[in-house]
Amino acid sequence: MLTTILLATLLNPQTQEGLIVFSPTSTTDAHLLDNDGTILHTWSTAYMPGQACYLLPDGDLMRT
Repeated sequence: MLTTILLATLLNPQTQEGLIVFSPTSTTDAHLLDNDGTILHTWSTAYMPGQACYLLPDGDLMRT
């Protein structure tokens, strides 16, 4: 599932250059990826994600 979503996102011609914050709804992890799909960082928490995740200017992750 994660692979399918990532491929669809990364292969989309409308994908902009930059980093992608991705938090699957089935895990307590969130991932920071580059446009090649390389995981640059992973955050693990005890809580399931809500509807969105944001990378804050100081590098912290906020999930709502």
